[in-house]
Amino acid sequence: MDGPGSISAVLDRAGVGRYQWRLLFMCALGYFAQCSELLVTVLASREMMRDFNLSPLNYAFLPFTVVASTFFSSYLIGWVSDRSLGRRLPFVLSLIFTGGFGLASAVAPNFWSLVLIRCLVGLGLGGIEVLDFVVFIEFASSAVRGRYSVWIFLAGILGVLYIAGLNLANLDSLVGGVAAWRVLLVLAALPAFPAVLFRCWWTDESPVFLVSKGKRKEAFQVLLRICRVNRLDERVVLPSEADFLSEGREGSEEGVRQQKHRMEDEGEIVRVAEGDEEGGNEGGSLRGDGRDLSIERVEETAGRQSGLVGVVASAWAHLRRMWMYDPWTLALPLLMIWFFQSVAYWGFTLFLPSFLAASGVAPRMTIFLMVASELPGAALLYFVVDRQGRLFSLRLFLLLASLSAALCTLFSAFAVQPGGYSEETAPILRICLAVSCCLLYFSLIPIWAVLFVFTPEAYPVHLRATAVGFFQTATNVPGLFTPFLSAYLTERGQPWVYMALWAAVVLAGTALAFGALRHPKESAVSTRDGSSSRGGSHSHQGRESREDQKSHKPIMPASISIDGPESNRRS
Repeated sequence: MDGPGSISAVLDRAGVGRYQWRLLFMCALGYFAQCSELLVTVLASREMMRDFNLSPLNYAFLPFTVVASTFFSSYLIGWVSDRSLGRRLPFVLSLIFTGGFGLASAVAPNFWSLVLIRCLVGLGLGGIEVLDFVVFIEFASSAVRGRYSVWIFLAGILGVLYIAGLNLANLDSLVGGVAAWRVLLVLAALPAFPAVLFRCWWTDESPVFLVSKGKRKEAFQVLLRICRVNRLDERVVLPSEADFLSEGREGSEEGVRQQKHRMEDEGEIVRVAEGDEEGGNEGGSLRGDGRDLSIERVEETAGRQSGLVGVVASAWAHLRRMWMYDPWTLALPLLMIWFFQSVAYWGFTLFLPSFLAASGVAPRMTIFLMVASELPGAALLYFVVDRQGRLFSLRLFLLLASLSAALCTLFSAFAVQPGGYSEETAPILRICLAVSCCLLYFSLIPIWAVLFVFTPEAYPVHLRATAVGFFQTATNVPGLFTPFLSAYLTERGQPWVYMALWAAVVLAGTALAFGALRHPKESAVSTRDGSSSRGGSHSHQGRESREDQKSHKPIMPASISIDGPESNRRS
């Protein structure tokens, strides 16, 4: 269990104050800017195709190349954030890339220069997607970080609502002689600049990251600053600096005794042994100074290799360690759920205006209402994510999304082919299609928020940003083929065929969430009750329970530690 000097225990005692509210505002504003940039080219797709005289298949190269750059940056930024750079620097630079090149894309003289500049925007988008939730989680109390992360997600919804609302306006008349889609690109980039200013003002590195690197003294100074900004009595919240440092040394020694890794000759992890799951420290398998033993050996081996080869070898070993942490009930099903979520979302969204127009539904207003329907979805998530747990929330929203997608398919088939239906019936069917599309966004979009909270909590801190970056990279893979598949279906197929494919993908993700995915430390009981976990099916949780019962020690809820599953098992 976490000792009184552990980073998780200290953050729990610190609670939520002005420091967390400031950080929440910075993360939310950045995510607002990211989401407005993410969908601006979708909303402006018809105008861009008209101005550049493009077919849907030709236009598909724009989302394809942007997603390819995001694909690259997501894993790279997650890896360097875990390995060396920490959270703060990528946290700032990603937003600078997004806003600066987003503004530059508005003056692109031709389609291919637009593609190139938007690729640079994609580099920044990948970093924001990886780090915004991770950074806030690592500064927040375990009792509230799920609900407060929903506020970041809500800011993203407002970002999309902001750009969708602007899309309703007559932007052609705003600046004489300038195409509406260029004005829309400028307005989409503007929110990034105040977000950059706020992030440059923020100077603290994540204390959880610092502890994972053995820098407990620097972490203590950050915690001290949190107490002062929150106006807390540091003598009550914090242990003495000596006790905090000794907590790290004792935890590290215990972790070294309990953990046994089998490594290949070059230092890569083959399998995390049973002792690693039960080892007790806040950074994983640590030695006395807090450095991860396996990662250190990998880095030593990579250091003996030249340049790029060493970097690639270290990145591969780090990724493999993340994957082998729990491959069958966590990594593989979670990877596929991220993948299917991305396929369904982007497949449905990329040519959404064309789909709605072909179905006889007004595109601009319907898209605005669809985005607005995300707000009540976020409200529902806010109330269930901590009370019922992450896994329950994920299953609930996936199930609702499957039902909504099925209704969209049904109504889109009838709306464009009324056949024997009367003149009065066809408009009703189209209204039903618009409503079912709103229900789909109500349930499909909050799944992203659950995944962004679920994933970092499921992994220990030294693998956390790598895991989020890896899974975020997996979500970008569909962007390499869904633009062309969506464009083909838009040009050649019926609207209901377009919708049926994405409905089947949502259903596949739902089946995985119910049948295969397990959270290694999920608590199905509200964190307010402080009850023991009934979630997660790993055998090591059963061993933990039996051992604690024998020693008459209380069991700490497995979902409360920010330090990762290993730290929850130290007694």
